[in-house]
Amino acid sequence: MKPILLDTHFHIWDTSRISYPWVEAAQATPQWFLGPNRLPLTYSLADYTREWGPFGVRPFVHVEAGAAPESATAETDAVLLAADVGGALRLVVGVDLERPNLVGELERQCEHAEVVGVRQIVTWDRDQSRSFISEDVLSRPQWRDGFRLLESLGLGFDLQIHPSQAHAAAYLAGSFPAVRFVLNHAGMPILDSAPELKLWKSSLSTLAAHENVAIKIGGFSMTNVNLSTAQIENAVLDTLDAFGSRRVVIGTNAPVESTRKSPKLSMDGLWAALGALSQAEVNAIAQENAHNWYPVRT
Repeated sequence: MKPILLDTHFHIWDTSRISYPWVEAAQATPQWFLGPNRLPLTYSLADYTREWGPFGVRPFVHVEAGAAPESATAETDAVLLAADVGGALRLVVGVDLERPNLVGELERQCEHAEVVGVRQIVTWDRDQSRSFISEDVLSRPQWRDGFRLLESLGLGFDLQIHPSQAHAAAYLAGSFPAVRFVLNHAGMPILDSAPELKLWKSSLSTLAAHENVAIKIGGFSMTNVNLSTAQIENAVLDTLDAFGSRRVVIGTNAPVESTRKSPKLSMDGLWAALGALSQAEVNAIAQENAHNWYPVRT
């Protein structure tokens, strides 16, 4: 039996109310991680339900969507207002861990019980054409000083990296064993290149060695132009081999994923892989793990 899938990685936004510079820029300038379909300037929970609901997917964790830094708390307020679901959602909010007013910003975000984690995209590679930032910040002392605040506030961290950053990220996870790390977009594999595939599998092993690290299945279209159901199935199986069924959650990356491939392709590949698992394992990946890795702060 196929259970409802709790989505631990979706975005909603309204660029007429809050500035999302990258969404606005992508209207005119192609981005390497987007497909030919233009990003919507407004994407609501109703849009999400129309797109992903037919496949048994339900929103659970809203991940910050790259709002302008000064609008990070406004994004949180807007998502909670739009959701109006009495705490049923969890929020991973956007914070620059080197901001001078970091303490006050985190305290303001933590006024909402739904806020359970932080994401600052740290994806960097020597090939700048597939980087999101200009330099690698994972080992920078000032950034790590900011990271320590997450531990004291009981916040998790959504980790978005290139596979080449796995050792630095693993060192970070080992340095903060009380922080829950969740690797975004399945670790951003490139599936049609044997050397890149080898690098990705090695990165999974490196990170999975730390029990405080989990991984999200989904978002494969960001790094793969010609993506097939079989590729998704094999990537999911490789992920399960590395992390096991108790440290894997679902993350659609809506609406970014749909700029290149349809939800059906993602779901077909996912269920092809999950078909070999026990019902208990499927239930864990579909729902239980989401609650365990994104618990409400106490």
